[in-house]
Amino acid sequence: MRRKLVALDQAFRQCAGFLGELGGDVLPPVFKSEQDAHEHAFLGYFLTERAGPFIKFWGDAIDAVDAGASLVIEPGEHPDMAVKLPFRQAGTDLLDSNHRK
Repeated sequence: MRRKLVALDQAFRQCAGFLGELGGDVLPPVFKSEQDAHEHAFLGYFLTERAGPFIKFWGDAIDAVDAGASLVIEPGEHPDMAVKLPFRQAGTDLLDSNHRK
């Protein structure tokens, strides 16, 4: 299981690297196209709100078991990887007003 988590963490880091490439090496990010800005927002949200907490939770759980702890995980106690995005389902605006920068 740890091997799969390590592979997931490596993929996370590759996505984070790609995220940096989308906006260039400047702050605030400068995008080559509007689509790059949308992809940056979508990927950034997924990485910080879903993938990162998921990887951390399971990494901590695996470490605890490796250290000899007994682990019981109840439904709802782990981060959900399902993407519940703040984006509109239809429309021209990708982000709703609560997530604009």
